[in-house]
Amino acid sequence: MTGHENFVYLFGMVSSPESLLFEYIGDQTTAPSLAIVLSQELVFTHWLHVCLDLVRALDAFHDRGLLHNDLHSGNILLRDMRHVKIIDFGKCTLVDDPVMYSIKPGTAKHARYNTRHKHLAFELRNNPGSYVSYASDVYTLGYNFDLIGSYVKSTQLRKVASFMTMPQPESRSELSAVLSDLSKLL
Repeated sequence: MTGHENFVYLFGMVSSPESLLFEYIGDQTTAPSLAIVLSQELVFTHWLHVCLDLVRALDAFHDRGLLHNDLHSGNILLRDMRHVKIIDFGKCTLVDDPVMYSIKPGTAKHARYNTRHKHLAFELRNNPGSYVSYASDVYTLGYNFDLIGSYVKSTQLRKVASFMTMPQPESRSELSAVLSDLSKLL
């Protein structure tokens, strides 16, 4: 995703120690994540633009056949409180080679995932044998939109989020519909 405005720029790899070299996002400190920025006093239209940027970024990611698989609020940075930057591609997969989750209901792992990892799609946490998909990324994005909607007290944004976080993957909104719904709120 190098070259897309909403993803950190990857300069390359360093061999010793083995690591990736990414664009520096912050100025004096690291840019705040969505989780931190939610405590800031920002107007609703600002948040709508953040949501629109996130939809466009995820759509571009999906257009390249990629799944993020971990788009929680800590992996969404806001540069200068305006510019969305998605980070942490450690769980990224190709859509043609998805990862299967096998979390058995009633286990400690199941309880942990349904407590600490609620941003993961419902089916990944509750239905053993479920695979990551476009729909699971949409769920995660919807989870973030619900957080924002709760914070800014927007029933409209929370309604958009509810269609993104339906328990059944095939019932979730597609990103094009989400983009349309958000644009109507401006």
